[in-house]
Amino acid sequence: MKKNLILAAGVISIGLLGACMQEEKYVEIKTSAEVEPTEVEELSSEEVTEEPEFEEEEMSELEASGSFEGQIGYYADAFGGGVERDNADVIKEDGHPAEYYYYGEATAFINEFENSLDVRDSMKEDFNNLMALSFIIEVEQEKVLDGVTLPKGTDKWEAHKYWNEPTDRQKQAIKYMSLVFNDLDIAVNELPKEPTGYTYFSEGKKVEEIEKFISSSN
Repeated sequence: MKKNLILAAGVISIGLLGACMQEEKYVEIKTSAEVEPTEVEELSSEEVTEEPEFEEEEMSELEASGSFEGQIGYYADAFGGGVERDNADVIKEDGHPAEYYYYGEATAFINEFENSLDVRDSMKEDFNNLMALSFIIEVEQEKVLDGVTLPKGTDKWEAHKYWNEPTDRQKQAIKYMSLVFNDLDIAVNELPKEPTGYTYFSEGKKVEEIEKFISSSN
């Protein structure tokens, strides 16, 4: 996705995680990934993570407008499979897990939400849930790197081959984000589809399911 071009230098630094989440919707999460050294050499974070390549794509007119509707449409597409579609060649050639690219989109969403996105009052509860899910994706990415050691001489571009597998909780958080963005996209862009019921805005009956997941420890 195009936003990933902006993120390419940023997503590699897991130590940048940590933000404050309101207690009633999310909790404070401050973490940093410490990568254990091999017996031979000390590994820096740059040696454990690497900057992925991203496919550049042309934005739609709606996305390029920078409007709220355009941003919702963008993330609905990204979490609805656009990430895997647009990075398919890189994922296949380099072997990066698809979850790594969703992690990049979650980081982009956090930055945009905190700095520039003007959320409608009627959707703030849903965006609180989206933020909580994004933080879960970030925290679970740390577990992908937890305890990782690299054989001496490993090229940093091959480091991901030694990562732990993406966690089930990370995968589920990605799934829930796709469902929430899907329902918001249907609402704000007036799409001729039925919502799945995962937003307060659409008076969904499945919001409780998401919030139970958010509040659970694993």
